[in-house]
Amino acid sequence: MNGASPGLVRTLGRWDLAAISMNTIVGSGIFLLPATAAAAVGAWAPLAFLVSGLLSLLFAMAFAEASGRVSGTGGPYLIARAAFGDFVGFEVGWIFWLSRLAAVAASYNVFLTYLAGFVPEAGEFPVRAVVITLAVILVTWLNIRGVRTGATLTNVFTVAKLAPLVLLVIAGAAFVAVQGAPGGAPVPDGDFWRAVLLVAFAFGGFEVATVPGGEARSPARDIPAALFISIIGAICLYVALQFVCYAIVPDLGASARPLGDAAAAIAGAPGATLIAMGVLLSTAGYVFGAGLVVPRIAFALADGGQFPTALARIHPTFRTPWVAIVAHGVITWALALGLTFFSLVVVNVLARLVVIGVTCAAVLHFRRRGQSTQGYLAPGGLVAPLAGLLAIGVLLSQAQAHELLWGIGALAAGSLLYPALNRRT
Repeated sequence: MNGASPGLVRTLGRWDLAAISMNTIVGSGIFLLPATAAAAVGAWAPLAFLVSGLLSLLFAMAFAEASGRVSGTGGPYLIARAAFGDFVGFEVGWIFWLSRLAAVAASYNVFLTYLAGFVPEAGEFPVRAVVITLAVILVTWLNIRGVRTGATLTNVFTVAKLAPLVLLVIAGAAFVAVQGAPGGAPVPDGDFWRAVLLVAFAFGGFEVATVPGGEARSPARDIPAALFISIIGAICLYVALQFVCYAIVPDLGASARPLGDAAAAIAGAPGATLIAMGVLLSTAGYVFGAGLVVPRIAFALADGGQFPTALARIHPTFRTPWVAIVAHGVITWALALGLTFFSLVVVNVLARLVVIGVTCAAVLHFRRRGQSTQGYLAPGGLVAPLAGLLAIGVLLSQAQAHELLWGIGALAAGSLLYPALNRRT
């Protein structure tokens, strides 16, 4: 696939791409993982978030450089295929697509869990199934209507979801300054790098900014900027939230709703309600933004001759990959009825590490081949991609055997499907 995919319209700018990336990063994880990190490493949890964010920034350098050496829609899939051929490209596209589908399905369930706090019936069948069905239909229909519509609504959701989190940081800092911090639980013995692996879920998704490259006005310039803007913003927000929660919630590691408990300590029930509404906005924004981006992965695979041809069809009026968007809706609807958020935290991280590792290796390949680029070049020559691969090795060493088996199983399934789906000659 050379240049823009036929029929797609280039309408996304730098801030649209940054909002897509930030919207995906700030999903459900930050509402739950502060407690997980505190339980693992206590007062060192903010440092775990900082290290995980800096590693994400390192990984983003590889994506920023590699994205300038390919053109079109597909992001990591196009990068892997250009560097290592059809099979590796397919495997990366396949596991990236699966990981995003599972994350979207889990986020639907998180949305329903918090909605049940306002409407208890939403947590029980059949109301739960009806709400998920209506939500999937709405997300699918709006994203079919056009990439500009999808991007505009994603921008709105991103601002709306960040507002209560920023407010919590400001109010929490003021509360601690006036009231002082209560005595926290003693710092437990824990595995710091395991905590870094777990909180990496909260930074997951920045790479989706590379996917709609065929619909970006200036991808070589704007994709790198969007990646760095979103990750730096997430680092500042997450570290501040972790500090505030640890200072305000005495037994943070045991909290089921860490941000809600912090807000309740500051402002009582209204504060907890505000954060609950923030969760609803965050998860709704995430599933909507995913409905814009994730179908483009399937579209790119189909357009590249490695997925069913129908998924590459473009709507004649709205100029969107409508079949891929509908397929995304149907699959996430089905998965949302049986998956949970917590079962997917490490699984998503490991799947992403495969994608990130191939992208870092692709940068080394492009540089060795001397392929020219008009886009971003990571500073330090080969230092950034090599450091990225080393960091991935460290994080993978923290995974448990059954978690690694999931990733191996997904890659094996892709190997079996490749001969049946591949149409490239």
